Amino acid sequence: LAGVIRGGKIAGLQKLEFRSKPGLSRDVGRELGASLTHSQVCLSSLRELVFGEPIFMGGQAAQGEGFGSFLSALVEGPNTLPALEMVINQYHFNQLCRICLDEAGCQAVAKGITEKKFPSLKKLHLDCRDVGPVGVQVLGVALSSPHASTLRSLSIELGFNLPGAPAAPGEVGMFSMALASGSLSGLHELFVETNFDIEGVRALCTGLSSFKLSSLRSLNFSFFHLDPEKVRELAQVLDAEKLPCLQDLNLSRHPQFPIPALGNEGLRILSDAWLQRTPPPLEKLGLRRAGLTDESAPSLMALLGSGRLRFLAAVDLAGNEFSDPIWEMLKAAFVCVRESKR
Repeated sequence: LAGVIRGGKIAGLQKLEFRSKPGLSRDVGRELGASLTHSQVCLSSLRELVFGEPIFMGGQAAQGEGFGSFLSALVEGPNTLPALEMVINQYHFNQLCRICLDEAGCQAVAKGITEKKFPSLKKLHLDCRDVGPVGVQVLGVALSSPHASTLRSLSIELGFNLPGAPAAPGEVGMFSMALASGSLSGLHELFVETNFDIEGVRALCTGLSSFKLSSLRSLNFSFFHLDPEKVRELAQVLDAEKLPCLQDLNLSRHPQFPIPALGNEGLRILSDAWLQRTPPPLEKLGLRRAGLTDESAPSLMALLGSGRLRFLAAVDLAGNEFSDPIWEMLKAAFVCVRESKR
């Protein structure tokens, strides 16, 4: 495949995606990465690079090293990928062996951004749980540069390889500095997919409250470990002043991942905050499988009945534990709930 690409035989290639586990060696990964920016070919139509499975031989460390070699060779080549819009390293919550970045891979992505190897990049989703502080810092600096201004969708998964281990607050702080830099002011979509401790959440809130995310339309916490203490911190920054264009807030819990949900107390905290300060102009509010019961009904009804969410068109309440009378009452009282499935 690398030889065919280098030979210019598929110069119109638009997407390269790995859905299976071919068991590549590190050297073959490097050769494939080098072919994409080889001096003899210009892949001017390549728009998407998607890595969904662990594609290298060996265990977890081999995946990071192989992916790092692929990316390093790609950015070291003399040509660019002028049309590349999407680089996705798909997030796997509980997969012990997964495709991921190592420090070299993170440095390669940073170099690609700052040296305009992919000047049209719009969507960047990366698993950086095993990168370490040096790699995260380099990537954070790149995301803070003017060359990152093309990004519209961003997900940087932080933390450690061990299941349930929280991200280091220092690494979250480096990422948050990029959010606050102003270079990501054109960002439309942000996924927060990890387990932060309370200090990590406070670091994240520094970026969210920086007034530099004025174009952000969608904020997704469906892979995030929520508890009342974290919701209390987030509630201080989820308002119209700091996020004036936020239309879609997802506080649902993903069905495949048994992570802590918003819960009754979390909803009460958020509702109280929005009754005191102007909430963002939300059109969609995701509360699917959020651990809500009848106990949350007063908070939900007070919020939805206040008129403060005047643009709200849909609230997703599916998968919660409401009794039949409460469920019917919510559907009868609020148009935004009526299309929600049980």
